[in-house]
Amino acid sequence: MASEEALRQAGEFGRFQYLIVAFLGLVTAPFIALVVFGHIFTLLEPPHWCHVPQLDALNLTVEQKKTLSIPKTELDGIIQFSKCQAYEVNFTHIFLDHNGSVPKPAQWWPVADCKHGWDYDYSLIYPTVVSEMNWVCEESWKMLMCHTVFWATSAVGVIVWGTISDMYGRIPVLVITSGIAGGAGIATMFFTEFIPFLIIRSVMGFVFLSLSITSFVLVIEYVVTSKRLTASSVFQFMYPVAASVIPWVAYYLKSWRKLSLIVSVPAFTIPVFCWFMPESLRWLVSKGKDEKAKVIIARIAHINGKHLPENYIETLKLIDISDVNKKKITIMDLLKTSNLRKNFLLTLVVWIICSTLYVGGQMYAATVMDNPFIMTSITCFVDVLATGISVPLADKWGRRPSMVAMFGMSSIAYFMISFVSSGNTLVIAIVAFIGRLALTTGYNAAYLHAAEVYPTVARTQAMAARQTFGSIGAFLAPQITYLAIYGKYLPLVVYSSLASANVFFTFMLPETLNKDLPESLVDGENFGRNQNLCCRKLKKRNVLPLNFTQVTIIEDDTNK
Repeated sequence: MASEEALRQAGEFGRFQYLIVAFLGLVTAPFIALVVFGHIFTLLEPPHWCHVPQLDALNLTVEQKKTLSIPKTELDGIIQFSKCQAYEVNFTHIFLDHNGSVPKPAQWWPVADCKHGWDYDYSLIYPTVVSEMNWVCEESWKMLMCHTVFWATSAVGVIVWGTISDMYGRIPVLVITSGIAGGAGIATMFFTEFIPFLIIRSVMGFVFLSLSITSFVLVIEYVVTSKRLTASSVFQFMYPVAASVIPWVAYYLKSWRKLSLIVSVPAFTIPVFCWFMPESLRWLVSKGKDEKAKVIIARIAHINGKHLPENYIETLKLIDISDVNKKKITIMDLLKTSNLRKNFLLTLVVWIICSTLYVGGQMYAATVMDNPFIMTSITCFVDVLATGISVPLADKWGRRPSMVAMFGMSSIAYFMISFVSSGNTLVIAIVAFIGRLALTTGYNAAYLHAAEVYPTVARTQAMAARQTFGSIGAFLAPQITYLAIYGKYLPLVVYSSLASANVFFTFMLPETLNKDLPESLVDGENFGRNQNLCCRKLKKRNVLPLNFTQVTIIEDDTNK
C-alpha cells in the first residue's frame, strides 16, 4: 500500500517511531494502570466488625471487645470473627454478674445484625470510600455496583469514542478523553455519596479504555506491519510493570483521596504530548487529506534522518481513486461465510473469557487475599514474566498449542487450590501464581493469535470489536470475584471452569504460526481449512473459488 511504502521510505523504525512507542509505553500504559488499580484500591474493604456502644466506656482492648461481643464463624475451614453480626445482650448486666471481670461468650447468647455501625482495622488497609460510607454487609452491593458500572461503561465508551475517532481523528479524541479522565479523577475526591460517586466512576470508565485503545491505534498506524508486534509488546510489558508499583503508592499515601489525585495528574500531560504528535497518517489518507499526509511523511523522514528521493513528496500518490469506489468491508462481512464466521466468533468468545480471567485475577488478588498490596504486586510481577515468555513460547510451540496448554494449566492450578489445606498459605500462593503465570501467557498468545486469524481488509475493525467484547469480560469479573463472600476460593473454581472452556474453544481455532496471513475475505474463509485438530496439514484437491454454494474437498496425506 502507498502509505506503508511511504513509511518505509521515511524510516521503518527510526527515531520518530521510538518516540511514539515511548509515549505508548511510558505515558499511556502507566496511566491506564493507574486508573484501573487506582479504582480497585479506592474501593478496598478494610477488616471490620460490628460496633457495640455498650463497651465504649469499659477499659477493654480491641481484642477483648471483639472476643466478648462478636460471634465467630467458619469459612473455608477458617474460624474468624463475624463481619456483620454481634451478640445482642445487655453487657452492663453481664459485667455486674461477673463482678467486673471479662466474661466469656455463652453459646445461648442471641445474635443479630450490626445496628450501630462498624469498627474498622486500619493497620494494613487505609480508610477507603467503602469504610467512610459503610458499604459493607447488607450495603456491600454498592461497592459491587461501582465496579460493575466502571467496566460496563468502558464497553460502551470503546464503541462511542472509536466511532468519533474514525470520524474526526485520533488526536482530538486523545485530547478530549484525557481531559475528561483527569477531571473525573479529581472529582472523585469530592463525591462520597453513592449516586454521585457512581456517576463519576461511570464517566471515568467511559473514557479511560478508549484513551488506551486510541493511543495504541495511533502508534500502530505509524509503524510498518513487520514492527507492530514490537510496539504491542511494549504496551503489554509496561502495563504490568507500572501496575506492580501502584499498590505501594497507595500503601504509602494511605488515603484514597490522595490516590485519586495521583491518578488524575498524568491525564493532563497527554494533551501536551499530543501537541507534538501528528495525526494518524492512515486516517488522513482514508479521509482524502493527501497534502497533510505528505507533510507528515516529510517530517518523519527528517526526524529519522532519512533523505527522500528527489521530488518524492511531490510525486507521491497516497490515495488510489479506484480504492474509493470499492465496497467498504465491514464487520458484517466476517459473518457471511461459514469458516470465517466460525473463526471470528470463536475469537470473540475466547477473548471474553480471557478478559474475565485476567481482570478477575487482578481483582481477586486485591480484594480477597489477606494482603492486597503484596498479592497485587506479585500478581503484576508474574504478568511481566508471562509477557516475556509468551511470544517466544508461541513462536516455538505454535499459537494454538501454547494457548491450549496454558489455559489448561491455569484451570488445573485454580481448581487444585480448593483441595489444598486452608492453613497452608504458602502452597496456595505458589499454586495461584503458577495459575496466573499460565493464564497471562495464554492471554498474550491469544492477543497475538486473533490478529493473525483476521483478514487484513477487516483486521482493524475486527480487533476493535474484539476489544469491545473483552470489556464484557471485564464487566463480569467483579460479579465472579464477589462470590468470595460465600467461599474464599469459590471465584477460583469459576475461573477454573472458564479456563477449561477456553481450552475447548481454542482447540477449534486454526494454527497461525508460519502461515501466510489472510489478506482478503476469500483468504479468511479458506484459512485453516487445510488443518486438522492436531494442526497437521491436509492435502488440498480441487479448491474452488469462494461462494455460498461450492464446497472445498480435501483428503489427508495418506490418500485414504
